[in-house]
Amino acid sequence: MYSVDFFKTELGWIKDPVLRFVTKKALESVPKWFWTAPSSSTGKHHPPDSNGEGGLCRHIAKATWLVYKYAECFKLDSDIIVAAMLLHDFDKFGPEDEMELGKDRLHYKRHAEFGADMLLRRFPEFSKEADQLHPDELANKWNAICACIRSHGGQWGTCPPHTLEQKLVHIADVTSAHKELVAVKFYDPDRAVETPVQSSYERLIEKNGEMYLNFGTKHFGKSIKAIIESDPGYADWILSDRYDKEDVKEAFLAAMEDRGELAANSGTMPMF
Repeated sequence: MYSVDFFKTELGWIKDPVLRFVTKKALESVPKWFWTAPSSSTGKHHPPDSNGEGGLCRHIAKATWLVYKYAECFKLDSDIIVAAMLLHDFDKFGPEDEMELGKDRLHYKRHAEFGADMLLRRFPEFSKEADQLHPDELANKWNAICACIRSHGGQWGTCPPHTLEQKLVHIADVTSAHKELVAVKFYDPDRAVETPVQSSYERLIEKNGEMYLNFGTKHFGKSIKAIIESDPGYADWILSDRYDKEDVKEAFLAAMEDRGELAANSGTMPMF
């Protein structure tokens, strides 16, 4: 969906051309899921603009704008925290290109630590083509960036933030993930995304008159009608006595009534 060009503006905020080059190299090496993944595997703790396809990139763009503005407020050099914010979810769902998002819960919960370690290991790879007049200075900056990434989880992570820069990265990440703050539009209209209308069901999202799942990992972000067609066994499970969320059951039943031919042809039948 997106590519490194999506972050052209944010990369331009890094004043040091060598650090900008190395940060861009790191972004060019991310797994394929990075450009299409939602910011959260469940969607429970992020606003609608961070959910769905490409939501992770939109979350990163919003959070990077915030740390850039924080740097202005605190009269800080923004290079370190901008680069850290661009790369903070580098390894959120794991290093593999193809994977079921959120399946590896340990990795997901420790992605800040794992991502910082990976970026440190791969620094020679990212910087080998850089014109390094002061290689020690660049290495020190990269270490500071990785320290911000390692601590960006705050109280929910394994390494609490200590420096002002680390705290600002954490705060920007949390702020950009606030469910009520649907942004991205407010600083770049070209990145405007349609905001799904939240239904009265927390586990469901209504978009263009169709219901989408807002939970789980297997079918997160998919329309219920598409799920019934592609995975009738999952629909059977939702409609069985083993599943107790009545709002989701009703949504599946409504979708099956609208597309009766799917229920008849797929073998999927309501189970009460």
